[in-house]
Amino acid sequence: MDKIFDLSQVSLQDHILSFKVNGTPVVCDLSEISEVLASAGAEQVAKMIVDLVGVGFHWPELDEDISVRGILKAQGIHVRSAARPKTQSAESLSFEEEAELAG
Repeated sequence: MDKIFDLSQVSLQDHILSFKVNGTPVVCDLSEISEVLASAGAEQVAKMIVDLVGVGFHWPELDEDISVRGILKAQGIHVRSAARPKTQSAESLSFEEEAELAG
């Protein structure tokens, strides 16, 4: 399966999510995008999973998903989708695993 978006440099500080999508920097306040995340504590928000094919972000404990397309649309950012093959066989990594790979 090809990547939808190439996500890199994912960082999460409290409710502020920053990342690069196909090289374009994006910063968003998750509490402005999702009522579920707005009412969640920083510890719950930190348990985010980054989808490896670039679809978006998932919080299993909160049963919440936010797509990259949705974030880009809310921010008024236009980025073409990527057409790159996956580099890993797993469908997703936890935020901690993604951070380890990036670091």
